[in-house]
Amino acid sequence: MRYRTLSSRIARLAAAISLALVAVPAGAQAHSPTCPGTGTDSAVSSPVVIDASIACPDGAPALSVVYAPSVDGIVSLDDKAPTGGAPSDHDDLRFTPITPTGSTPSHVVFGNQTYTLKNVHYHGLAEHKFASQPGFSPLEAHLVHELDGPALGYVVLSVLLNTGDNGWSEHDHLLHEPPSTVGATKNVFAVNLQALLPPPGSRSYYRYTGSLTTPDANHVYYKPVNWIIFSQYGTATQSHISGVHDLWGPNGNKRGLQSNPQPPNIYLK
Repeated sequence: MRYRTLSSRIARLAAAISLALVAVPAGAQAHSPTCPGTGTDSAVSSPVVIDASIACPDGAPALSVVYAPSVDGIVSLDDKAPTGGAPSDHDDLRFTPITPTGSTPSHVVFGNQTYTLKNVHYHGLAEHKFASQPGFSPLEAHLVHELDGPALGYVVLSVLLNTGDNGWSEHDHLLHEPPSTVGATKNVFAVNLQALLPPPGSRSYYRYTGSLTTPDANHVYYKPVNWIIFSQYGTATQSHISGVHDLWGPNGNKRGLQSNPQPPNIYLK
């Protein structure tokens, strides 16, 4: 009798567990054990608001930045579909570094994988914003790195730029007298890539998994993208910020903040 009673209790317990499992929605996203809450580690649509108050400690290995001390390259007013005419909101002002033959390209190491720097480009107004900001920064620099190897993958370093009062920054080096027609280019020399980032020792950052903010030729915003948003602002002079804004007019070349079914988990390093 006791055996049958114990067996029936086990059967009821098993049935309850089975029902509980069935009750979980098929598309439910498991929360990260290191970042509890309502967020997701799956790729969301970018850009998003970075809320420092809900950021979780980042247990992943720190980002490693390996840039050549000085690089030459080309600044262009990059023309994406729809091509031609006045600059569209999908176009951007970008610097493409040139790696001399036999040299190691500038790159970052993230998650034990190497991502090569492909370009530095600018959006105005900024696309991301911190929750503590009353509005958007006037510019945002994206340093786009692409995964080495056959698989596609990205790490994008983001620096929000405000007006600086202490002379030119390295961003001003890239923004000075930009091409004014789509597809036009100019040569730029001796760019200090490290100086586009906050100083070493002041490079705390927020990380989340999102998407590109400009579409490909098929109008797809690629996912996943590893976003690194530095907590320290960069600067550019007001004249150079205005020069970028003048290329696009009041609407700028930014993608608006995206509404996602679940917000991303934000990690602080």
